[in-house]
Amino acid sequence: MSCTRYLTFTALSVLEPEIHIMQDLNDMPSGSTYDFGTVKIGSTSYEVIFRVKNLGTADLIISEITVDAKDISVLPVSAEEPPLVVQPGGSTELSAVFEPTGVGIRLATVTIVNNDSDEGAYIIKLKGRGVK
Repeated sequence: MSCTRYLTFTALSVLEPEIHIMQDLNDMPSGSTYDFGTVKIGSTSYEVIFRVKNLGTADLIISEITVDAKDISVLPVSAEEPPLVVQPGGSTELSAVFEPTGVGIRLATVTIVNNDSDEGAYIIKLKGRGVK
């Protein structure tokens, strides 16, 4: 006597956001550094755009953007304040400028707090040199 049994499997996909940041065509992994170069004191550097992409399958929520230096600012291009919501496959842009107030190298750490489970505090380091 033979017996046939059928099993049904259901694949469950986990909905997760996945943050990915680029500057121009360059990947900016968490912890990487962008250098503004040399800028005269009292002047403003060129604007640098960082594209924040969501490569995941759930909304990416950016709840906070902090910069630990007064010479460098980072703001959403959309002029919206966090929380910013980036849909799966979508992107948003952040604008950064360097305005040195003194001579020498200036460093800043930008922390992008988000709901990506493995990169919840995405770090980008920015630097520039102020000259007379």
